[in-house]
Amino acid sequence: MSDSGSGTDVPVELLFLGGGRMGGALIGGLLGQGHPGESIAVVERETDRRAELTSTFPGLRVESTPVPART
Repeated sequence: MSDSGSGTDVPVELLFLGGGRMGGALIGGLLGQGHPGESIAVVERETDRRAELTSTFPGLRVESTPVPART
């Protein structure tokens, strides 16, 4: 189940394991270049950081456990 409230099990194109400073910068760059947020997911263990990522990047899938990615 998604922490982002998306309620979807659709595989994503890009999956980041960790949404710290480096992950957040990469995600911000991709979104800034027009990559759709719905195709990106980040797995972040820290509750506070998940909330921060959700508010900073609307549409991004923010999860507490890994999700399927396209292969």
